[in-house]
Amino acid sequence: MSQENVEIVRRVTEAFAAGDLDTVFEWVAPDIEWDFSNAETWFEEPVYRGYDGIMEFFGKWTGEWFDYRFEFEEIIDAGDKVVVVVRDEGRSKGAGIKLERRHAEVWTLLNARVVRIEPFDHKHQALEALGLSE
Repeated sequence: MSQENVEIVRRVTEAFAAGDLDTVFEWVAPDIEWDFSNAETWFEEPVYRGYDGIMEFFGKWTGEWFDYRFEFEEIIDAGDKVVVVVRDEGRSKGAGIKLERRHAEVWTLLNARVVRIEPFDHKHQALEALGLSE
């Protein structure tokens, strides 16, 4: 099941990057939680819930940047969870500040659907949250 989870995470990300929300929602549970409470450098609401919550987050986040883009640099199979190292970049609309950073996310899957995403500021934090080390 774990390799299948890695492939689901890839599908969701590729579909989102392509703007294919139908495919995203095919693999994401309607009651998904996007929980930012473990990320100190994200200035977002603590938790976004459901499809509307995801759309609210991305509407706010991508609306702040010119040329925002992201890529997965590493995907780590952790059974029913997947750790993803993300590199994202863009330039802020307000001040023109360039964003270039890496962060990690823990994706939790249940019955072949994404049910939770937890961003962390660093890869080691995401791994530690799962009892793993680098």
